[in-house]
Amino acid sequence: MADNLATSDDGKLEGDRQATPEWKWEEDPSNPYNWPSWKKNVQLAMISIVGFTCSVGTSIVSPARSQFMDEFNISSTAAFLPLSLYVLALGLGPVLGGPLSETAGRQAVHVIAVVFGGLFALGAGFTETFAGLCILRFLSGFFYGPVLAVGSGVLNETYLPVERGLPSTIFILSQFWGLS
Repeated sequence: MADNLATSDDGKLEGDRQATPEWKWEEDPSNPYNWPSWKKNVQLAMISIVGFTCSVGTSIVSPARSQFMDEFNISSTAAFLPLSLYVLALGLGPVLGGPLSETAGRQAVHVIAVVFGGLFALGAGFTETFAGLCILRFLSGFFYGPVLAVGSGVLNETYLPVERGLPSTIFILSQFWGLS
């Protein structure tokens, strides 16, 4: 059968098999590089908002430190634990979420991060024990953590290198705005 196949000048097989056009990813409309500007900007807005949300989680409990001390009867040092555990978990989350985004996809990681990170943050707001607050803050940070690592990968896959400067700046600034 291999003898019946010949290669044409453009590299397509001919003969017993029907020649099929070659797929050109560079011209494919589903290639994120070929998306219209509005679609790229929506993508940028979504990852920036999620980046802002997970960053604001670090500083949002800082004003409540004295309330933690009064309500849970803990020391000033222990009152920093919800903040410290959240920041620690933000660093540990990408260890699992980064490789997971390569196998399961970045969208799956973002959805899991938003749903579970949000639920654990909500639970932390309603808990009545200090241990529960610390555990839920840690879990919230752990699930939000991959968003910070995966967001830059989304930008790299959406924008060409020549157009990536401003979107990268917006994404990075959104995380700093959350901290302030």
